[in-house]
Amino acid sequence: MTQLARLCPRPFRRFATRVAAVWTDESGSPVVEFALLAPFFLLIVTAAFDIGLVIHARFNLAAQVSAAASYSQMKGLSIADDDAAAFAGGVAAVLSAGSTSMEGTVMLNNASRATVKNGVVATADSGGDMAQCYCPTRVDGRIQWGGARTCRVPCSDGSAAGRFIEVSASTQYISLFGGYGMTEDGSITANAVVRLE
Repeated sequence: MTQLARLCPRPFRRFATRVAAVWTDESGSPVVEFALLAPFFLLIVTAAFDIGLVIHARFNLAAQVSAAASYSQMKGLSIADDDAAAFAGGVAAVLSAGSTSMEGTVMLNNASRATVKNGVVATADSGGDMAQCYCPTRVDGRIQWGGARTCRVPCSDGSAAGRFIEVSASTQYISLFGGYGMTEDGSITANAVVRLE
C-alpha cells in the first residue's frame, strides 16, 4: 500500500479508486471524439452543399442567357425596324423560359429593349435603328453603344461595326457563407453580347 493510501481515510480511497477507473476507461472515447468532431464535419458538408447550389444557380442562369443569345443570333439578322420590339420581346421570353425569379434585359441593336421581371415581358423603343451598325464597348460592365456607323467600318478596337444584341439576366441568391466570390450583392448575373452581322 502506498504512503498516500495509508494516510487517507477509507472513503477517500474508494473515491480515488473510482476516479482512476473512470479516467482510464476508454469505452466511451469514440462517442466523445464524435461529439467533438461532428460540428466541423457538418460545417464542411454544409459548405460543400452550398457551393454546389451556387454553381448550379449560376450555370442555370448562364444556360438561359446562352439559349436567348443563340435564338437571337439565328433569327435576328433578318429583323426589320418595325418588328424589332416584337423580336426583342420574343428573345426576352426565351430568356425567362418560365422562370419567375429572374430579371432580364434584351437590347436589340440599340433599337428596341425588352425587359422581363416576374415572368412579365415589357418592350420599349430605344431610339436606334435596326439598319444601322454600332461599335459597342463595355464600360464598368455595361454596354455603351456609341453613335451609329456605316456597317463594316473599322471600330477603334480593330473590329468592324455591326449589328448586335445584348442579353443580360440576374437572379437573387443568398448564400449561407458569403457567395464564394460567385455572387455580388446577393445576386448572380450573366450576360452575353452577340453579333448579328
